Amino acid sequence: MLQLAISGLPLGGMYALAALGIVLIYRTTGTLTLAQGATATASAYTFFGLWDGRGVNPVVAAIAALLVALGLGLALERIMRAIGEGQVLAQVIATLGFSGLVLYVLGEVFGYQTRFVPTFLPEGTVSVLGVRLSWTQVTVILVAMALALAMAWLLSRTRTGTAIRAASQNAKAASLAGLNVPRLRATSWATGSLLAGIAGILLTPLVFLDPVQLSTVFLVKPFAAAVIAGLSSLGTAFVAGVALGVIEGMLSGQNWIPGLTEVIPFVAMVGALVVRRDIGSQRSRPLFDLPSIRPGAGAVWPAAALVGLAAVVVPLLSPADLSTLKLMIVFSLISLSVTVLTGWVGQISLAQAALVGIGGFMAAKLANAFALPFGAVLLLAPLLVVPFALAVGLPAVRFRGLMLALVTLAFGTLTFFSLFQWQPFTGGLDGSRVPPPSLLGTQLDGRGYAWVMLVVASALFWLARNLIRNRIGDAFLAVRESEDSAAAAGISVMGTKLLAFSVSGVIAGTAGALFAYEVQTVSFDQYSPFTSFSIFALAVFAGVESLWGAVLAGVLFAGAPVLLDFLPIDVSPQLLSSVGVLVTLIVLPGGLVALPRKLRGRFSAPTLTAIAKETA
Repeated sequence: MLQLAISGLPLGGMYALAALGIVLIYRTTGTLTLAQGATATASAYTFFGLWDGRGVNPVVAAIAALLVALGLGLALERIMRAIGEGQVLAQVIATLGFSGLVLYVLGEVFGYQTRFVPTFLPEGTVSVLGVRLSWTQVTVILVAMALALAMAWLLSRTRTGTAIRAASQNAKAASLAGLNVPRLRATSWATGSLLAGIAGILLTPLVFLDPVQLSTVFLVKPFAAAVIAGLSSLGTAFVAGVALGVIEGMLSGQNWIPGLTEVIPFVAMVGALVVRRDIGSQRSRPLFDLPSIRPGAGAVWPAAALVGLAAVVVPLLSPADLSTLKLMIVFSLISLSVTVLTGWVGQISLAQAALVGIGGFMAAKLANAFALPFGAVLLLAPLLVVPFALAVGLPAVRFRGLMLALVTLAFGTLTFFSLFQWQPFTGGLDGSRVPPPSLLGTQLDGRGYAWVMLVVASALFWLARNLIRNRIGDAFLAVRESEDSAAAAGISVMGTKLLAFSVSGVIAGTAGALFAYEVQTVSFDQYSPFTSFSIFALAVFAGVESLWGAVLAGVLFAGAPVLLDFLPIDVSPQLLSSVGVLVTLIVLPGGLVALPRKLRGRFSAPTLTAIAKETA
């Protein structure tokens, strides 16, 4: 056990470095960055691409890699400034979009295959308390400790550190005192990114080089350490990061719970948020400060015409185009689940892919283990997702905005590494087979199944439209605008939130079941945490408040790679969602569906009412 614990020290040191960067940036700017993993991965690829791939001197390669980390940190600071001060939630989502863009570029340049790289440090081992450690492991531990001490000295013993602390306590007062607050924030972003870059370079020889997996390593555990530290104490963040690494080392040989090493950080983070009530209770401004048009207020006939047109063209489509249409339907439903939850109730969930996956695996289990027919599975599988959706939604009772997004992201990561690895439920690495769909004793071919999917999707969109137009919809919108005002009006805020998560879960579960019958094999790698973000980001880009935005998001997710295949680059959902959410948050609040309204407002002649308001 001692050997396992000590072997976890290097990993804990890297978690600690990333956590130090998170705390430093948060203390100075009030923003949580979700780009530490992408920054670490970019630095690692740069270093090993130059040193191992091109034979560049390791010192020169390290300098180049850290310059990359520095550049990414400064680019993030500029993006945060463009979004605007106080838009904390929008800034956090932007860091996720930036991460997706960086990882896409890395994948396109270096490839997505896993690479094991040699160490750039001397070979050999050293004994620590009777445990043999490589010089790489020892170096990682020593560098982590040295950087932690350097950070403590920087903040407590230098003028820059004093200025950073002053800006973190009161930015306006610091600015009036003559301090250059934007420069201090840029320094914090650069320093935090440099810490992530160093962690990525040092950690890679101990694990592997992979653009997705390496960034996932830094996705939740450094945040757990930062939250345990109250997002304020660098020393506590360092100790917590090291402790998480040690615990991971001790549990690395335990397989009685799949993904046990992911369960501990999640429990620790949620526990810290519950105990430290000052962290999770802060209010966050909504993603957009725009006057809303009541969702579902438009005419029905355009939607009916679209469904009719789709039904007519189904017989004319090739098998490949038919598959694309069915995927559009599936992702439109997933986007609808985001619209209900985020667009109408204001609750941020980055765990939708997990709920879709649960719906798919439930469908496989009901069809195989219980031999239920397709119709029964399509009714039961979404209902079985509701308890999981409520588990995701329960933190919304306690947390808001920023922390809710972080907790749901951690839940999605936990589900991916734990529940989806549980062989009795998912079939493990091999996944689960799903039988072909049949209705009334007749097996459905591709076109018949497309018609069924159109009917199911149309019914859910119609039900969602009716939901937002009645008293439940009034409660949804009231909670979105102001929870305190809604409670004062007699609305049960907790009940409204949990109802929204339940409805969203049913829709996501239906999409998961439909997708399972379409692909006929469901496996854990289809529902990664990054898929959740791509879904959320495309829904925001298309227009998260609008039913038409959900349809457009589904079309973009499944159709853009096909429709834009003539371009010299691969327009994947990851690229589209990453660029789209950045564009939306910076220059196009409301998404694509709001663009016609903005253009009409810009080019139309002013009305007497508008003139009267301006001159009043």
